[in-house]
Amino acid sequence: LKRLRAELQERRLSVRLESIFGLRLVAFTERLVLSLIILVVVIMATEWTVTLPDRTLFWLNVVDAGACVVFLFEFFVRLCLVSGKWSWFRRHFLIDLIPSIPVGMLSIGLTQADVLRAGRLARFIRLSRLVRYVRMLRPIVQVVRTFGLMARGIDRLVRGHSHILNGNVILYPTLEETQRYLGRLQREDVEL
Repeated sequence: LKRLRAELQERRLSVRLESIFGLRLVAFTERLVLSLIILVVVIMATEWTVTLPDRTLFWLNVVDAGACVVFLFEFFVRLCLVSGKWSWFRRHFLIDLIPSIPVGMLSIGLTQADVLRAGRLARFIRLSRLVRYVRMLRPIVQVVRTFGLMARGIDRLVRGHSHILNGNVILYPTLEETQRYLGRLQREDVEL
């Protein structure tokens, strides 16, 4: 029953998005977000596997942050338009909101922050400790973010292609199904 309510809420949200923005813009946004998800996952995989110069890392983080702006904008537009905001938010918090936070850009911003300029704020949040925690937790956050983005991408693929994926596939037919099929073939041969 819970899943049915969630699916009904998603269907109503889709209908509302299409009525406000039009089918073309909604379809374009879906394709854009899916493409950006793939791009961000590739960027994170590149950061993990290849040692890159600081300038390249900075620009990859800028691209990542730009994609995250699109993700966050889409998330909050959907949140504003959905009925039952709290239940929708709880379901989409881990998969849509958390992976959309540009951790790379935030950690660069925090490590390059000038503590003297931060003034009073630095005393309250103890910026140097926060920088250490962000550096320490960044790999863990990136792994969680990667899995969240992958789950979001797979969810979008399944929703977009459910008409293809929702079919019955019989790998090993039963004896009765085989006989029925052969009987149908024989009848077609006789008709020809």
